Amino acid sequence: MGGMRNFLRDLEKGINDAFDEKKLAAENAAIETAQKAIRQFRSRQMLSKQEPDGRLKQDTAKMRSAARQFALSRQGGPPVTALGEPWINRSFMAARSVFADGGLDDRGQLYIQMYHTQSYGAYLELARGRRFAVLEPIIRGLTPEFISKIKGIYSAD
Repeated sequence: MGGMRNFLRDLEKGINDAFDEKKLAAENAAIETAQKAIRQFRSRQMLSKQEPDGRLKQDTAKMRSAARQFALSRQGGPPVTALGEPWINRSFMAARSVFADGGLDDRGQLYIQMYHTQSYGAYLELARGRRFAVLEPIIRGLTPEFISKIKGIYSAD
């Protein structure tokens, strides 16, 4: 009887360990997706055609090419979403105060979030019918890839 008890205990431990490994892999996928989202946001701001005062940037094509090469080298490929022009980064405070985070919350649920810490961040994203929104389209664009990763983690081996 002791052999069966040991077998069941070892089986339960193996199942729990396997689930914990998958949970950790899923949390890492959320963190990686959040990092990718913030890289896309930063590259979007670098690719803007306008100076902080609203004037068109000088030699925009050259600057955009350099910024695109920098962004591609840091994010592993072209942006997932095709966005319009982002809101104008007049003081650069708004762009510096955007953060992304991902992981597993206290209830065991995965999350990915992007947020402003400036009081006017919501205005930048929501004003003018959301025409210049950047954060939500980036997250929505990365969602299919993230879901695919999670399905891959939890699919039968």
